[in-house]
Amino acid sequence: MKFYKFVIKPKGAFGTPLTGDTLFGHMCWAFAEKYGEEKLEEMLEDYDQNPFLIVSDAFFSGYVKKPTISDLYLQDEKTFEDIKNNLKKKGIKKKTIISG
Repeated sequence: MKFYKFVIKPKGAFGTPLTGDTLFGHMCWAFAEKYGEEKLEEMLEDYDQNPFLIVSDAFFSGYVKKPTISDLYLQDEKTFEDIKNNLKKKGIKKKTIISG
């Protein structure tokens, strides 16, 4: 599997949050414009078993999207107040990620 990073430089406001499904829809639209609807339909035919593209939600530069797992696994903070404050965060600074 190959991973790609796309940088979006908006020139205006967005009408909806940049979620993965919204971005995927736009990628499909662009694919259909370039290669035709028939080719897109062929690519989507067995998408649930063989996805040709998986798109994450957008996130701010310098951050990675906060995983949807318990914060207890992500941080050393153990108090209720620490966990509550951490839930408000949309992302995690790259420098805080420990690779293992």
